[in-house]
Amino acid sequence: MSGTNRADKVVSLFLTSSTGSQVKELPLGKVNPRTNQPRKTFNDKKIGELAESIRERGVLQPIRVRPNGSGMYEIIAGERRWRACNLIGLKTIPAVITEGVKDIEVMAEALIENIQREDLVAFEKAMAIKEMIECQLALTGKKMTLEAAGKMLGLTRQRVCQYLGILKLPEHILEKFCQSDLNEMHARALIMLRGLIELQEKLIDDIETMGLSGQQAIEWAQQYLSDVPVKTSVHNLVSKSDKQMNKLKKDWPNMTAQQQIACRKELGELQKRIQNTLNELKKPE
Repeated sequence: MSGTNRADKVVSLFLTSSTGSQVKELPLGKVNPRTNQPRKTFNDKKIGELAESIRERGVLQPIRVRPNGSGMYEIIAGERRWRACNLIGLKTIPAVITEGVKDIEVMAEALIENIQREDLVAFEKAMAIKEMIECQLALTGKKMTLEAAGKMLGLTRQRVCQYLGILKLPEHILEKFCQSDLNEMHARALIMLRGLIELQEKLIDDIETMGLSGQQAIEWAQQYLSDVPVKTSVHNLVSKSDKQMNKLKKDWPNMTAQQQIACRKELGELQKRIQNTLNELKKPE
């Protein structure tokens, strides 16, 4: 199934059947973008490429708009095409005029179009997926599963998780991440170091200063993790034992002969138990 078909399928799930529409050539000056457009930035180079395509072939797919009062229209989907038409000085643009669309439905369609058709930066795509899930909840009262979101967008559940994981980064790390325009592989590397704030800060600084690719960042994160001491239940046991042993050595000179004999016996039993445990652990599964 093509990306466009997937987008149409998803949009049909969000938009109500009572919505009416018509196609019309609208003056560009009467069309405005939405103020809460999910996409925050646009790639000027790609807008330019689209503009040249439109100059040669025209607008192949109408934008979608809704009336916004006083003869004006608000873009639901197709802001890139609108920008490209403005860039080459066109006077009108073909548009599907959709009546009776709720704000939440407008948001849903814009999100789907952006996720499917735009090269959003990783953070924007993460926000769009999050907002799409919230839109589904607002429209139907049911929470969308990650599997369902992935199926709708042509992404695996793992990819959806990776995108959403970006939003779980510490705020100051996330700010650097956004400013550096990094991708989801960079985010995956940072998430691998979850809970290790100093290492996350070090990694994102290395990414910026050394220009690490996403794959390189993952490899560096793996190396960072290999250098982190691993604490286990045995570590805690040894730590407690060290304290007890130090206390024993301190108290030893003041013990009676009978107490010293008892301590030696108990230490001998402890030694046997440790050795037996080591022998058990060496046995094949």
